[in-house]
Amino acid sequence: MTEIRYFDTVTIKHKDSKQFLHSHVEKYPLRYDDGRISSQGQQVTCYPHNDTNNQWQILPTKEIPETGRGRVVRHSDVIQLKHIVTQTLLMTHDVASPLMATNQEFTTVDPALEERRNDTLFQLQLNDANDGTAWKSLSGHFKLQHLPTKVLLWTHPKALPEWAFGQQEVNGNKNQQDKTTFWYVDDILEDGTGNDFKNRTVHVEPKVTKKRSFVKKFVELQILMLQHNAGLTADHPYASDPIEWPFSLSGVSFWTNNEKQQQIYMIGNLLGFWICSVGVSIFVGIMGADMLARRRGLDPIEDSTSSLLQRNHQRLTNRYPKQIIPKHIILPRNMGIPLFPILPNVSTEIPSPLPTRPPRFGTSSRISPKLYRGRDCKLPNFGTRSQNPNEACFTC
Repeated sequence: MTEIRYFDTVTIKHKDSKQFLHSHVEKYPLRYDDGRISSQGQQVTCYPHNDTNNQWQILPTKEIPETGRGRVVRHSDVIQLKHIVTQTLLMTHDVASPLMATNQEFTTVDPALEERRNDTLFQLQLNDANDGTAWKSLSGHFKLQHLPTKVLLWTHPKALPEWAFGQQEVNGNKNQQDKTTFWYVDDILEDGTGNDFKNRTVHVEPKVTKKRSFVKKFVELQILMLQHNAGLTADHPYASDPIEWPFSLSGVSFWTNNEKQQQIYMIGNLLGFWICSVGVSIFVGIMGADMLARRRGLDPIEDSTSSLLQRNHQRLTNRYPKQIIPKHIILPRNMGIPLFPILPNVSTEIPSPLPTRPPRFGTSSRISPKLYRGRDCKLPNFGTRSQNPNEACFTC
């Protein structure tokens, strides 16, 4: 984490897609497939691999001292980005981007064209920063806002056609609140003054730990979790559809070692999942058959058992949405994990209609009445207590 100064040569990465801001000498085609016209300017894209075409120099738009702290780039500064290989300046203008007609095209322009200077001016907006906050590599997440049009430098996963080598499109996003417009400086490659930038260190005062109550910490963590999940855009490799959850058809890989071909893979208890799924199917079938029969005046199931089934059905239908819907809203990608809490409910509710009352003792019982003669019968729930020493305790 190093402070960034004017005339530093850096590489810039998109926070979400982890791709480098990139440009090359190839131009946009004059006419796109949908008939729209481009500026035929130099292509600006995002590229996943390290390359010399990822290098940009930070230029000031104001007078700065030759040495000292005045050369540090700070929050709200207006800067220009110069592409090192082609020696052109990053710019955007009121021309539609290749893939999104509502967003602006990003390209570069020759610094000698003074009439295009305003199109090359960008304001640095650091995340959670105040005026005077220094821009730092890696930790200094920022937005780059175009001064004349107020659009933000942005990229998205959709790839450009073959004329751009299938690289990721860069364009100007008009949504100021979009959380996917953050970038960061991945590395500082060269200092414009020729000094050793690797020894560029800043004394940082140790932060005093503030004591906070558990409730404040809990609320803060929940808000941060929701904000982070709302900003996720990339697809998860182990995402699954809700129809797959009851049968545990896909799991989640927690750790993989390709060299040793080792993997820690989490999947639900297949036996439990399938028993519960089959049990739910049988349960729904019985309920449906009972309801249909009662409409025809038949009572295939006793009223007490039918009432118990209906109560269980109501509990299941109430618990499932409470378990699934909040997690489905919070999690940006479908995962099988939200189904796990519902399994204990299914496991306990499905068998509940089975007979659970103890047997009643009668004259046909195998227990010999002689065992209880002459005693005070103290067997609750099996009959009336008898005090006659010559009478067995069978007066149910």
